[in-house]
Amino acid sequence: MQIIHRLTVVSNPTRVFEVGTEIDGREVIEIKQVGEEYEDHIHSEYYVLDENSHLITSVENAPVIVDYRQIVVHDSEDVDVEELKAATGTTAQQSCCLCEEAAELELENGRFICCTCAQIQGELAEM
Repeated sequence: MQIIHRLTVVSNPTRVFEVGTEIDGREVIEIKQVGEEYEDHIHSEYYVLDENSHLITSVENAPVIVDYRQIVVHDSEDVDVEELKAATGTTAQQSCCLCEEAAELELENGRFICCTCAQIQGELAEM
């Protein structure tokens, strides 16, 4: 099972939301992807939730870097959901949709792209 462990909003200034950290005195327990795919576009949205499942912030249609954690569930009856959400593990790698190398940037359509390909795409767009 994979969970979103860290969400980095690529902006000025860069904002980082990470499970287990505090924001304004509230602990981040879960980062949830809630966007939807439509026929003609994708609405990208993430919720950052506190220990009471209350919304701390939402991030809409912004370039983000999503870090996932792989967690292992041994027995579904004995799993504490809050403990599971805050679990640590190894970061899962996403592949670039262009070159298939490790990717760090998530596109609006939910696919991933590496920094090198993003830079090339940016340079091509300026031509």
